[in-house]
Amino acid sequence: MSRESIVSPLKSRRQEIPHPVKVVNDPEGITTAVLLRCRPLVRQLKFILCLAGTRVSDVPDVSAAGTTPTARRLTPALDADLLLMGKLSAGSMIPRSPAGVVSPVILTRACAQLFEWPITVVDCGVFQTPQASFISLGNTVADCISTGFAQPRSTVDRLFEEGFAMGKELAGRSQFLVLAESVPGGTTTALAVLTLLGYDVAGLISTSLPNPNRAIKQELLQVGLTRLGQERSYFKSDPLAALAAMGDPMQAVVAGMALAAADSIPVILAGGSQMLAVYAIFSRLWTKSAQAERKPNLIVCTSRWIVNDSAADTRHLAQLLEAPLAFADIDFSQSRHHGLKLYEQGHVKEGCGAGAALLLSCLSGEFSENEIIKAIDATYDQMIVAPASN
Repeated sequence: MSRESIVSPLKSRRQEIPHPVKVVNDPEGITTAVLLRCRPLVRQLKFILCLAGTRVSDVPDVSAAGTTPTARRLTPALDADLLLMGKLSAGSMIPRSPAGVVSPVILTRACAQLFEWPITVVDCGVFQTPQASFISLGNTVADCISTGFAQPRSTVDRLFEEGFAMGKELAGRSQFLVLAESVPGGTTTALAVLTLLGYDVAGLISTSLPNPNRAIKQELLQVGLTRLGQERSYFKSDPLAALAAMGDPMQAVVAGMALAAADSIPVILAGGSQMLAVYAIFSRLWTKSAQAERKPNLIVCTSRWIVNDSAADTRHLAQLLEAPLAFADIDFSQSRHHGLKLYEQGHVKEGCGAGAALLLSCLSGEFSENEIIKAIDATYDQMIVAPASN
């Protein structure tokens, strides 16, 4: 199947949707419907950044969200501080990939400032909490997927219930929600959870590295599966059990928020493989809920670098999961900064809701692609260039 037949500009009411917004998968027209509903509300959204930690991130060559295991443990807190405050405390370093490419929080911060989005940070369970204001729902990180026991089931249930309560409360006073994540190692927990849910996703999961070492991820997965034993069919009907076995705290919280809110207001899961995994969890839970006969107001939005990742197949993954997925086709080769141009070479790709932030900035129609990139370049100047010159 050609790329054009899978990823095409929105055709329904085309005059209302700016060109850079494209749809990867549109089951039953949900992606189109939610985008059209959200377009006039871009300035009224609530942006929620959910932080979590997993000891998967301590494994070398698994994540680009930091140059060392210690740095990766700090990344969620630093991302939150940068997103809310635009700067870090003295002595702290902005998260970078092993190749030196800065965190995508730069992209999200620039878009958030353009639209003055209210941002809430939620600690689902991290190694270190942010200095900026946050809501605490969790107090423990997940163990590595290789243990087959990443989180106690009681912890997962509590996180889900806390997320559900928060989602219900937010739905009562919000036009729509954007749920983003900062979870180093999260594409590996996504791989593991989707496998436990019964999907064959080998080779489909995108990562933050331009040349991912899939053998390491598969080895961790196989060790965990061996420890779980042969009988694993119950995970398909109990996705929270899959999270207890091989998930991370963010997945439970965001699934709960989405399930509570998506019946009444639009919800955007902001991310790539990690949020597609959350969508799979959400979908299993939705089919067993009181709203099951209705279509959820929920889609996944990501970046062009995830969709175009030659080392993965996000288009096929979305189709496999029957997940509504869209992205903004913005080319960073126009940027003034080499560190941003490297996104075009497969570095970092996604995180902190960057893909959704770009999509919504385009969707609003208020700014051109060039204006959005100029805003991101200016934020890069403020957060990277200026501090480095002092």
